[in-house]
Amino acid sequence: MPDVLLVVDVQPVFKEVIPNFEGLLRRIELSARAFKELGFSIVGTEQYPEKFGETPEPLRGLFDHVIRKMTFNAFLEPSFLEVLGEISPEALYISGIETHICVYQTSVSALEKGYRTYLLRDLTASFRGLEENVAVEDLRIRGVRITTSESVIYERVADPRRDVFKRVLPLVKEMRKVGQ
Repeated sequence: MPDVLLVVDVQPVFKEVIPNFEGLLRRIELSARAFKELGFSIVGTEQYPEKFGETPEPLRGLFDHVIRKMTFNAFLEPSFLEVLGEISPEALYISGIETHICVYQTSVSALEKGYRTYLLRDLTASFRGLEENVAVEDLRIRGVRITTSESVIYERVADPRRDVFKRVLPLVKEMRKVGQ
């Protein structure tokens, strides 16, 4: 039963309002590649894709499942619940846009449903820092574990002598070049 990297609503409509959207997109893509090497299932959501567009490639091509949604909270979409039922993860590692709306509501529901819930702080963004910071602090208080993609990668690798380390190290090095 693999854990899930959830990529929430990384769509073209946000390019104009999210600071360094392209950098965020690249960091999520590189992280998704590393998480996939580590056995995670990658699930992406798309908010009203007919209007907001689909997740850009090559990130979209890494998704094992794509959930099209109209709700802010992914847990309100029956297809999302079906996918989680198929995967049966113990933990959700959440990334995406916008931290204070869709990411926030989905994270709160994940906790309520009993999942170990992690917010990948380096892989989330909102249009305004204040909104983002307040949401992250509230999630932390509620019990969401705030971490970074690199921390998770190294925790899962655990031993640099493992073959998987050789596969994810170039991805981590590339992520560091992208920066915040």
